[in-house]
Formats: sequence, structure tokens, C-alpha cells
Amino acid sequence: MLYKNSDLPKGSLKKPYIYTNFVSTVDGKVQVVTDWKSYWPIGSETDHKVLTELRAFSDVLIHGSGTAKLSPFVTKVQNPYLKKIRKSLGKNEILPYAVLSNNPDKKLISHLKNYAGGKALLFTSKKSIVPEDYDLHVNLVRVGQDKIDIKEVVNYLTTKLKAKRILMEGGPTLFGSFLEKELIDEIFLTVAPKIFGNETEKTLSLVENRLFPKEKVINLNLASVKQIGDELYLRYKLVK
Repeated sequence: MLYKNSDLPKGSLKKPYIYTNFVSTVDGKVQVVTDWKSYWPIGSETDHKVLTELRAFSDVLIHGSGTAKLSPFVTKVQNPYLKKIRKSLGKNEILPYAVLSNNPDKKLISHLKNYAGGKALLFTSKKSIVPEDYDLHVNLVRVGQDKIDIKEVVNYLTTKLKAKRILMEGGPTLFGSFLEKELIDEIFLTVAPKIFGNETEKTLSLVENRLFPKEKVINLNLASVKQIGDELYLRYKLVK
């Protein structure tokens, strides 16, 4: 393992440890919007193994709707390796899964309806319109009036799921929201030896739809650097 369970803070119900994990190219791209399958995966098999390990250490995994649609949870996430690690740590083999969406649609529900080990949590706002029969496939939680209140999401996860460690994998828009609310403690970032280049609105970077004011730029402390082959595995703590 690149990281051990003991390497990560335990967190608490009053102050959960919230971390994130991304892989990006050298030029900072985390996804190609058009024809994304041709560019995926960005990282190596080792990167995917590290991703699985970081998921195994968490009490709950959070995705935004875009990420959830790209990666059906049952077929892509709940793999034997993850279950083996979680079992060895005395955790439920099935990783609790939460998806945040202000506009949940049928496509999103279809990606969640086969969630292994129980229903996924679907967080949305009090005003959002949800497809019929959603309750057959997900447990719906409404937080926030016009849009999702992220702090209420975290409070729900600590109160109802007793989550002390929360892994928030994004995507880039949701990640920006968590950063804005100062909820992220650490970033695990794999830098893959690739350059995608860019055309307007055809790629995504680590944070999207948000430019922080100069007085609120996110500053980081480098906690560790590990090299495997041509990939760099970086760990950053946020300066608060």
C-alpha cells in the first residue's frame, strides 16, 4: 500500500477528517468533456489501486452527479480489493455512498439503482424536482432551500452515519464548493505523465466554475511526495 490506514487522521464526529483524491495530467486536466472515454483512464493501474485504498479508509464516499454518472458505483467501485481492505480494518465491506445533485434526473437514478449493499444516499435541495419512484432506488435527503447546503450534508453524515472520515472525490465543481466552505483538510493528487492540451469548454481542471478572490486563494502545505514509475503521488494539507 502507498498509504496506510494509520497515516490518515481518525477524525471525530465534531470535526470529521475530510479528504479528496484526484488524478490530473501535467497540464492540470482531470477530464476531457467530449469523448472522455478515449482519454480515460488518466492514471495507471497503480493510481487506481491507490484510489481504491483511499476509499477503503473512509467512512463514506461522496460524488457529484457528473462523477456518479461516469462511474456506476456497483461495477466500478465495489470491487473485491476494496472489500478485502475494509474487512481487514473491521469496517463494513460495502462502502457507504452519497451523491449530491441539485437537479437529479432519471439517468442519475439509473446509475444508483443497483447500489450494492443498500440504497445510495441522494442529497438534493428542498425545491428540486426528483423523478418518480426514486424511493425504490435511493434514500433521498433534502438539505438547503434552493440549493444543497454542503455543511448540512456533512452534519447529516456525522450524525446519521457516524462518519469520522469522509472522502469527497468531486467532480471539480463540487470540489470547489467544499474548498469555498473550508471543509477540505487534505488533497491526495496523482500527477500523470501526460499533456492533453486545451480547447474552450472541452476539458476540466481540478476546480471548475469558481475563481477564488485573491485574498481567499487556497494555500497548501506539501505533506509528502512519492514516485512510482513516472507518476507523482502528492499529499497536501490545506493551510487554515
